[in-house]
Amino acid sequence: MNPQFRDFAITSTISAFAEDGPKWNQTVLAYQQYVARLMLTRVLVVDSEKTVADAGAMLLGARGYKARAAYSAEHAIAEAKEFHPHALIADAVLPGEDGIQLAAWFAENIPNCKVVLISFNPSVRLRVEESVRSGQVHAFISKREALPGLLAILATITPEK
Repeated sequence: MNPQFRDFAITSTISAFAEDGPKWNQTVLAYQQYVARLMLTRVLVVDSEKTVADAGAMLLGARGYKARAAYSAEHAIAEAKEFHPHALIADAVLPGEDGIQLAAWFAENIPNCKVVLISFNPSVRLRVEESVRSGQVHAFISKREALPGLLAILATITPEK
């Protein structure tokens, strides 16, 4: 089901069965604002494995985010110049320019974009933690914990104009 239609149907159902009291109206309004914010949040997913990047973008799209995939740091930079993401989710280990270097580019060129690096490789953790301390990276998540952790982090990101 289309996420926009699903959210409209849920909101309409809540409204139809809700009492007219202010508590119910506040609940419906808060939910509508949450859905509207999700639909405005642009997320760029970067992984050298095309299927991983595409699946990540597809899953986030199904959750209501505007998501695109890129398959290298260079591709991500080209996409970012057009797409202007609010969040970047990138594998810390990429061929050529790695995710940490990509995070540095985003910190300099798109500073409002929150960068989340993911990796299976424990050897990059120290380098990524240094990037987190310097402010270039918003968070680091193991790929094993990626989906629940990413959804929790993305829920805290508000699109800035």
